[in-house]
Amino acid sequence: MTARGEDILAYLESAITAREEAALGTLDRVARAAMRKGDQPPKWTSVPGTGEIRDADETATLRVKFAWADEIRHIVANDPASVLRRCAADRKLIEVLTSILKNGDKLERSVARFSLKLLAEGYGWTEGER
Repeated sequence: MTARGEDILAYLESAITAREEAALGTLDRVARAAMRKGDQPPKWTSVPGTGEIRDADETATLRVKFAWADEIRHIVANDPASVLRRCAADRKLIEVLTSILKNGDKLERSVARFSLKLLAEGYGWTEGER
């Protein structure tokens, strides 16, 4: 792989790790302990009419005391559980694409490079990093 290709992989590794750490930082010790046992963190849900966001499990741990409706939709859609799932899926995709870069034919490698670029753009990769 070229230095440019390694740059994009390093960028993706850093960006994905930063999102994982941010998501994990919002979890309490109970959720982190559950994750160490292999459980998924709880999804977040809104409490209608209150502006609150809580864990959507039996604990109903308060996560946000008040947010407006549009903010609630965004926060719940990007709760730690969904962020961590997305990061894990992106890491699997990167693994497949790097395998194609090593073992694929010319066309497959070209598609893999383009796919990595598109993935990186979703994490903020810009012309400045290229």
